[in-house]
Amino acid sequence: MMTITNISIEQQSLSQDSISQFTAISSQILLQVLNDVELELETILVTEFKQELSADIIPSF
Repeated sequence: MMTITNISIEQQSLSQDSISQFTAISSQILLQVLNDVELELETILVTEFKQELSADIIPSF
């Protein structure tokens, strides 16, 4: 009975470690994706601003 209890506790501990590792890795991936999206949005906004600024400077007749 003691062996079964030890195995059960060890499996539970490994399971908690796996969940912790998965959570940490998932968080890192999510932060990287958000950072990439932020950079893409910044690039789009800068490009659009430059285009709009150019259109405003060039007089349209």
